[in-house]
Amino acid sequence: MRADFLAQLPEEPTLAALVKEGGLYPLEPPTRTELAAIVRDPAREAGLAFEEDRQSGERLDDVILEAVAADPTALPLLEFALDQLYLRRTADGVLTFAAYRELDGVEGAIASRAEEEFAALPTAEQESFPLVFAALVNLAELRSLERPVRRRAPLADFKTSRARAFADQFVAARLFVRETDAAGAASISVAHEALFSHWTRLKGWIDTNRDLLRIRGRVELAAARWLGENHAGDLLLREGRLLAEARELMVHRNMIALAPGTVDFVEASVQAENGRKRRRLAIAACIGVGLTLAGVVSVLQWRSLAANRIEAALNDYRNALFEANRLVLSGGPRGSLDGSTLRAVEDVLPKRQAILDLGGTLPPSDAADMAKIHELVGVFQVFGGRRDRLGPALAIRDRFLEQAKATKSQSSIAAALTNPHLVTVFQLQTELAIANEQIKRQMRAEEAKRTGVQSPPTDEISSNMMEGLALIWQATSESLPT
Repeated sequence: MRADFLAQLPEEPTLAALVKEGGLYPLEPPTRTELAAIVRDPAREAGLAFEEDRQSGERLDDVILEAVAADPTALPLLEFALDQLYLRRTADGVLTFAAYRELDGVEGAIASRAEEEFAALPTAEQESFPLVFAALVNLAELRSLERPVRRRAPLADFKTSRARAFADQFVAARLFVRETDAAGAASISVAHEALFSHWTRLKGWIDTNRDLLRIRGRVELAAARWLGENHAGDLLLREGRLLAEARELMVHRNMIALAPGTVDFVEASVQAENGRKRRRLAIAACIGVGLTLAGVVSVLQWRSLAANRIEAALNDYRNALFEANRLVLSGGPRGSLDGSTLRAVEDVLPKRQAILDLGGTLPPSDAADMAKIHELVGVFQVFGGRRDRLGPALAIRDRFLEQAKATKSQSSIAAALTNPHLVTVFQLQTELAIANEQIKRQMRAEEAKRTGVQSPPTDEISSNMMEGLALIWQATSESLPT
């Protein structure tokens, strides 16, 4: 067991009992002599040699020893660095300074390797980065400090072929470890936790998503206790901060992997809390003894009803966001022609206003969500033939974007117009619609030639869709990935 986990021993009764019985054997850090043996002995047994700088007389094994001895936190990276040096050995078995510099030393070895593998992935697979690492990173509090730790994820958590291809490449590079249990179920984990602190790209992603990872950890811990006690009702979440966080986590459930049973736990907690609210309201409604008591009951009931209305309004708002997002992702431009997509997007706005009218608090993602919604309103108005509506909608979007930057708000809906692959889908759907319109024109021309009756063609659909597609590119050109 790592020393930074010792403080959590009381939470594991079996291990704590072993410690009381003298079962704890502290393993001291290796001495310099032991480190030298770790570095040199395997190389000697394998017939390898460390390069010596001809000008300075410095040997590579001495440089490696100095790096590890000076920074004890670099010790976990030693194995990876030596392994990478071995893979870059010369034909006559020499581990070279050139390879060591290419790896950026002991500390940079794992980060350099990870960035190389990431850069080698196709762009589509690179976009799976958040989904992959959301399944492989947890936040843990160790010695009063919060730090990322590895999380073992079932292969089933990698739901797309691109995410699985990402994981397979990192497994082949020995950055991930793939294991199979006795039942044949495969799982993936990060090979070295040092990746979390040394790979700049991953470290930045963890910092950006720290709040969401922290919430997931708290909710999953509560869910594990509930599952371990056979779904005990007294372990369900009650109204308060953690239940509010659990509800927020459900909004992001498609963006972050959750441990088995977590969704069931949150849903059971919400249902139980709603039941308690209904019972409180029923009891309050039955109390009618005395004018003073009736007044108190009225106040309590009003507060409960107000809270219930706010909660219902929040649920309506979230549902409207999800429905708008679903129609945008599934319908594309074709869905905008009958107005269904635009109506769904516009329906989000009164749902949001209802929360404010009731005195409720908007979700943390509100500013970013509103920026996305107003962008969609403007673009889909164009698809419906209202080109004059785009400018005002994008102006409102920009104001919300400024708020989102100031509050570090992240949208809870898909990046519908900043996803290059979705725009490609829009383009294909538009081209199909135009092709269909051209076929109809040809049929009308043949019918007119046959009957002598000329019907005026219309290209309203084609022009609106082409104008809408052009405005999508214009509205999103600055935010599309390069």
